[in-house]
Amino acid sequence: MPERRGVRWVAKTDDDAFVHVPNLQAALEALDCHPRVSFGSHAFCGYNPTHFAKCGFDWGSNQAWLRYGCGGNGFYPAVAFALGQLQVLSADVVHRLVASADAAHFVARAEATIDLPKRWATHRGEDVAFGFLLAQLQDERWRVSYVDADRRDSRGASGHFCALAL
Repeated sequence: MPERRGVRWVAKTDDDAFVHVPNLQAALEALDCHPRVSFGSHAFCGYNPTHFAKCGFDWGSNQAWLRYGCGGNGFYPAVAFALGQLQVLSADVVHRLVASADAAHFVARAEATIDLPKRWATHRGEDVAFGFLLAQLQDERWRVSYVDADRRDSRGASGHFCALAL
């Protein structure tokens, strides 16, 4: 993917979602100093990339993954993923995802193995699969900041704003 100057964010929404663009723009501007961001309403779920299946959905941790014994059934530990109504990624995250051979292999295998529109229309697993891919891209030196759009105070602040750099 060629670098596009001026594109700082890429967003995906469900087809039945409405986005108030000025509010979204204000929220994202407050995050400009974070180089790698996933912004949205996040939840957690385990994932099995061999079977393209999810296990142990939870709103705030990996407790459901543990309770349902997902690990013993071949599922990777619960990862954060943005729910479909809105997911915004910073350009740096998108560039790394597009350049990832592992992500390209995952997508090619999924396209060759399953009927994606039918599968994801009934199981709604694409958000979890995307969260799994995003988690696989990270290492000690390259981390994504997960910013939850739902956890805001009465002024709209999420508490994830950048410290003033002097």
